[in-house]
Amino acid sequence: LKPTMQFLRDVLKYGRIELKRDNEKGNGREEDASKILLRKCILKHPQILALSLSNLLVKRDYFDYIDSDGNLPAEDGDESVKGKKNTLAARILVSAPSTYSLSLKENIIPKMEYLGSLWGSHTPAASYSKKSGNGSGGSSLSDNLREYPQILTLSKEGNIIPTLSFYNMTGYVDLDTHGLPRKQQSSMTHAKSIIRSRYIATSLYNRLLPRWHFLLEEQDKQQQLLEQQLESLVDPKSKEASSPKYIIPTPKTSPSSVVALPPLHLLAGASDDVFCRQMKLSREGYLAFKEEAVPRLKFSSQFDRWLKTGRPIDLISSEV
Repeated sequence: LKPTMQFLRDVLKYGRIELKRDNEKGNGREEDASKILLRKCILKHPQILALSLSNLLVKRDYFDYIDSDGNLPAEDGDESVKGKKNTLAARILVSAPSTYSLSLKENIIPKMEYLGSLWGSHTPAASYSKKSGNGSGGSSLSDNLREYPQILTLSKEGNIIPTLSFYNMTGYVDLDTHGLPRKQQSSMTHAKSIIRSRYIATSLYNRLLPRWHFLLEEQDKQQQLLEQQLESLVDPKSKEASSPKYIIPTPKTSPSSVVALPPLHLLAGASDDVFCRQMKLSREGYLAFKEEAVPRLKFSSQFDRWLKTGRPIDLISSEV
């Protein structure tokens, strides 16, 4: 147990930003903050103490490799990373320590490859090996992972890809058949920005789907009411002033219509209260809709995915 504890301390001492953030909870000393981070890590995932030291080391080296410029890690850790503050290995250890319990080859690397391609990183995650030659990498993958490392604990097939399919279907990104971003064209009516890691980790079934479908219903109601009101209006300027702030694309939407999607920080990042308040929606109405719609939307989404991929439907969760 002592070697494992020493390993955790060695990794956490490079989490300077984390230390500074948690320093206020201690007595103002870095040593106290380090103990807080160590305790936080173990309480979040006590199983990390049961992992072998060699298992922990190879993952630390891999995270250092992603954190570097693609240079191979040294035997005792990547020297190019050691001088950095808030290393990726330390950030993951504090915020998502269960990542260290995942299989490097079968779980972590495939996710790194996919996310690296999504975010435009050229880090050759699949070729990582202490015996291989140097690769070329960038900071894009590391920076995006550091923002919200909990994304690495999600299933690639069960969480990440379905959520990105939602963003693709709704127009926030433009992905090809392989789930990778298409080249942007200047003729696009709105930007297809890269989705941040925290938004990819947002719950598809408990947040994104119910909010999107509630907005669709509200848009239909507003459109019907607007059409009734516009029938009595003669002044074209009055009609333009009555246009909604956000326009969600639907099969009825005219191809020439300018689409104004709700901002992702509200759709994916905000609490229910903030989402409803900023979107000028009834909180009680949305919560009632959410309670009724979540099981139905989850089953429908999983059924469509089962038809395409054969992935089993989670019937128990769908009935909750």
